[in-house]
Amino acid sequence: MIRLELWNGAAGDHEKKVLRDLERSLPELAINDAAWKSSFELARRARAKGITVPASGLLIAACAQAHGARLESSDSDFELLAKL
Repeated sequence: MIRLELWNGAAGDHEKKVLRDLERSLPELAINDAAWKSSFELARRARAKGITVPASGLLIAACAQAHGARLESSDSDFELLAKL
């Protein structure tokens, strides 16, 4: 999901090269049952607080949480989710 988000925003050959290089160093975390269940719960909690986050953001945050991974982002949606 993260790869899709990054590649969707890539513009030009330089950014694509940077992404290819980055892909070699980043681990890939499986979107397993735990990640899906966590994303459903995170979506429910966000909605209850009046927070609307795209499904992709919910799934990325939940996957990181399910794997005990730290999520680095400059996206304000993830800051909102971290407060839940």
